[in-house]
Amino acid sequence: YNRVLEWILDPEEDHGAGHAPLLEVAKGLRFNELAKDVKGKLAVRVDHNRAIPEAQGKRRPDIVIRTDRCALLIENKVLADESGEGQYEESLGDLKRIGKDQDRAYLLSRETREKPPNWDGAHTHAEFAEWMQKVSENDEVSRWGRLSCLLVANQFHDPKGHRAHALRKASRLTDPDQGF
Repeated sequence: YNRVLEWILDPEEDHGAGHAPLLEVAKGLRFNELAKDVKGKLAVRVDHNRAIPEAQGKRRPDIVIRTDRCALLIENKVLADESGEGQYEESLGDLKRIGKDQDRAYLLSRETREKPPNWDGAHTHAEFAEWMQKVSENDEVSRWGRLSCLLVANQFHDPKGHRAHALRKASRLTDPDQGF
């Protein structure tokens, strides 16, 4: 899940949706400063847990997204609860060490959970799937980008892997004579 999140939220990756997934997430989180940076197509850096130089503890935040002004930390919980006592506090400390004017920390999980203390919020995978669904319906996004977002939405909405419906729906995004 973390690799998929990192991939779809990085505008430089080959998913074909550009900045649209990250913009939709920023809007969904009501992180207006980040949304403004993304709309302005400012440089975005997306790091996963092994590449966050500011992280100091044994555990690392799952994903950190940053612009010149903003930093967004996403801790994604698929099956596990907190990875040991103090994980959320440690991750929040890592976020503060990045030193951006605007920073936010959010928990993303399969089921509804309370936000960790001093964090900005908690959202479910189903909410994330809805944000990706919106991108998949955006005609300004390339067919390949819409398909990528649709498949990601399906994975987060239906983690048991019932992808047949998503593939049928995705097939309507393609024109057999034109490909993607």
